[in-house]
Amino acid sequence: MQPFRTKKSLPVIRPSRSAITLLELLIGVAVSGLLVVSLGSALMIATRSIRPEESSAVTLDAARSLRMLQEDLRFATRVIDRTSGSIRILTTDANKDGSSDVVNYSWTGIAGSDLFRSVNGATATSVCPSVTDFNIAMATRGETQLIPAPPVPGSAVLLDDQTSSTGLDWESVGYFDAYGQVIRPSTFHSTTLTANDEWQITRVEYFALKTGWTSGSSYRFEMDKATTDGLPTHESLFTATLDPNEMSLAGSWKSISMTGLPWLDADQGVSMNFTYQSGTNLLLLPIARASTLQGFTATDESSPEWLRPALGRSLMFRIYGRIRTRTHLDQQEPARRFQLADLRLAATSVSDGPLYASAEFLNRPLDASFLANTDFSAFSIADDSNYDGAADWSLLTNGTTNSSSVASGKWTATNRSIRLTPTIAAGQQVDVRVISRDTTTASGSVLIRAAVAAANGGTNISALAYLTLQTNGTQTLAIYEETATNTFALLDQYTMLDSTLQEIRLVLNPQNQSVAIWVNQVFQESLSLGSITSPSLPSTVQIQAADNSCEFDFCSVITRSITTSEVVLP
Repeated sequence: MQPFRTKKSLPVIRPSRSAITLLELLIGVAVSGLLVVSLGSALMIATRSIRPEESSAVTLDAARSLRMLQEDLRFATRVIDRTSGSIRILTTDANKDGSSDVVNYSWTGIAGSDLFRSVNGATATSVCPSVTDFNIAMATRGETQLIPAPPVPGSAVLLDDQTSSTGLDWESVGYFDAYGQVIRPSTFHSTTLTANDEWQITRVEYFALKTGWTSGSSYRFEMDKATTDGLPTHESLFTATLDPNEMSLAGSWKSISMTGLPWLDADQGVSMNFTYQSGTNLLLLPIARASTLQGFTATDESSPEWLRPALGRSLMFRIYGRIRTRTHLDQQEPARRFQLADLRLAATSVSDGPLYASAEFLNRPLDASFLANTDFSAFSIADDSNYDGAADWSLLTNGTTNSSSVASGKWTATNRSIRLTPTIAAGQQVDVRVISRDTTTASGSVLIRAAVAAANGGTNISALAYLTLQTNGTQTLAIYEETATNTFALLDQYTMLDSTLQEIRLVLNPQNQSVAIWVNQVFQESLSLGSITSPSLPSTVQIQAADNSCEFDFCSVITRSITTSEVVLP
């Protein structure tokens, strides 16, 4: 057995060390230079992030404030007021407390002063110091239609008549007998109506005589809308209680002028009815007989049914009226909505010029000023819903017996009114919206009064709306214009509104002297208003419960500038 032997180590041969070449030296220098430059840049960025230069800090403040303003504008539901260098808006929950907030941005316009922001009237805080330029330019989208100017009706003319005395029969308007005459536009012989026309009665004449002379006698004269087959409806256009003693024993013509009757469709007929009221002195009506005549109607008052119009028979009458082209019924809200805001902001130390940004209004708020926006479910009469620092309405007393209370989301009142506290600027379009109803069939109504001065001064327009509950359970809306101080003339009326809350909207335009009417969000028509130098209610709005109990759910007043310099987007 061989003994264990260790392996003999071989000698290590080391190569000799050679010198560095010029190429290797140049490469090394270049790499070292790159490392030094990179390290210097990193140190500079780190240093600036810890202690920024003044210009970078101001630029950062400006960018942050623009971003904050963008977010507030995006969710704005109302632009309360604004100038080129300030804006106050109602926006959705700016301070994260679960409710809407009023946010205000303001700059004095003096170079070097700060841009401030405040929420809900709290102490304003600076969001950007040393501001040299701040501007807000609004753009609206022209996507809505305007209210048309009122159509100009022609002069009153004779529309239809029947004066023949051939084969006369005489019928007395007595205890059980009533008589009438159907008048259809299709029989007008002075003019032909097209489907786009409408007509209005201004005067009616009829021939009659009396049976004798007894005091205390009366009959009812009534103009109703007629059905397609000529029967009178319950939609009355005009009613008057008259004395038969006004007629002669031999017979005479009676003329009745009618102001402010509704405009009727081109195919809408009317029924002229005569009904006994009281006394023994009766009215006698002549019934002419001829093959060319038509329209005579009659009924036994013990029965509620009228007989259909008879051919070959007619009362003796003349009817006068006016014709105009129908007002379009497809009009939308006559206002612009905010679409975009272009923002510009610069500060003293920003050397690269102003910063620019745009904000899109997601809620598309109206380009209008809210003077009151009172929902009685959330506000009381004394609340400041337009955020101008004062109550929207002043509560007034109009009679010795009066009451007023807000409960269950409604304002219920008798002989009380609320008058707008802010003054309406001259030349503004005034938009009044009231949801209300008359709750008792006494001599009272809901009254909506509005007046505004023209921009050139000296003249005003004034309108009045009456909403009145009738004995048949329906409500009638009548529209008046003020022709002299506290003197009003009827323009039009809308009947057969149901007894529930009705939404009445009036838009007064002092530029073209008109008032447009909506009922329950349906556009009705535009009416011309004459100018008045001294209206009884100058440049304000008053909403009143007159003489009996009335109920109000919502009242708002907004104004708009009729002309504007804003950008309107296509």
